[in-house]
Amino acid sequence: MEGFLNWLYWYCTDFCIHAANLLGITYEEFNFILFLLIFPGVTIILLGINASKLLRRLKRPWVGGG
Repeated sequence: MEGFLNWLYWYCTDFCIHAANLLGITYEEFNFILFLLIFPGVTIILLGINASKLLRRLKRPWVGGG
């Protein structure tokens, strides 16, 4: 398992380095954009979607058998 995690870490690091090079920015700038802007933004959006679905479900009258 440790070998796989090592491989995964280096694969992701290489991906970030290559993506940064393709975009013409540094590795650090790419990490800032990815982990401090994109990831939190997506997380907040998904939490909002789930919260709205939960609220809609709670407002609905009980429909069930029994």
